[in-house]
Amino acid sequence: MWQTCVAGIFANGNKEKTAKTYSRFESRQRILRIIPRLGLQDYLWPWMLVVLVGHILRLLGIANPEMEFRTSVSFMINRRLFRTDNGYMGLGPAIAEAGDYVVLVKGARMPFIVRPRGKLWELMGDAYLHGAMSGHLWNEEKCHLMLFR
Repeated sequence: MWQTCVAGIFANGNKEKTAKTYSRFESRQRILRIIPRLGLQDYLWPWMLVVLVGHILRLLGIANPEMEFRTSVSFMINRRLFRTDNGYMGLGPAIAEAGDYVVLVKGARMPFIVRPRGKLWELMGDAYLHGAMSGHLWNEEKCHLMLFR
């Protein structure tokens, strides 16, 4: 799933480094999830403690995995995760809704999210569809004319 979050674009082109960054981020998130489980989410002191520990670690030269990961997931701004009926995970525009369609367009480098509007279609935006970006889903026989408003 982490590859979908970064839209298949890896930090410095390095897939392993990006995977490691995500793994460290997820480990930190597991620790932070303890706060609500203990019923402490409404108190300020646990969050202040988290910030204080982060500052101490930074002074010791240990990077904050959340900040590293946030720079990698800038692609998620105004985007949302989705799953197709065929099980593909994707990252599309925030305005996408259940019932929208993922379409492949001849000559385009990425899939698009479209929404039916009567006999016409409305373009919602581009998408990243993990496992489908290499063109192996393209099938000329399934192509047909779509009219957009």
